[in-house]
Amino acid sequence: MAPSLNFFAQVCMLEEGRQKGRFYLHNTGILAYGADPIREAKRQFSAATDFLHSQNKNYPWVIGILYGKEEPIVELFVYSGLGSVMDWPGNPDVDYGQFRSGKFIKNAQGLTCGDGMIALGREENFRRGCRSLDHYLAEAPRFPVGDIKITL
Repeated sequence: MAPSLNFFAQVCMLEEGRQKGRFYLHNTGILAYGADPIREAKRQFSAATDFLHSQNKNYPWVIGILYGKEEPIVELFVYSGLGSVMDWPGNPDVDYGQFRSGKFIKNAQGLTCGDGMIALGREENFRRGCRSLDHYLAEAPRFPVGDIKITL
């Protein structure tokens, strides 16, 4: 039996002109995201990816694990290293960045939680079965009922 996860939402971010990717909003600290947690999570994710672009960093896709403590926390797993479509699915490089209340945390302590690691593993397993980056981004791995309440 697969382990049970505790995510509030899985959200695909595919807006033109924005960083493409997906994020998982965890139930831990959901109150840090206010009365409309998905809307605020989208805002926090976008602010974090905007920071990447302000540093002249572009990535084919990004996966976010979002949760809260006293503030919203965004952990970004940023993928690169696939030189061309011929390299797909390949074995991409993965970098990590953490943001708290919209601010980049240099030398952040910790690296996500167990639920986040499971979601990232399922993402990578799913990605390797997709025919292209566009296909991967347009689709999303499916999780057992109850692991994620809302999928957008």
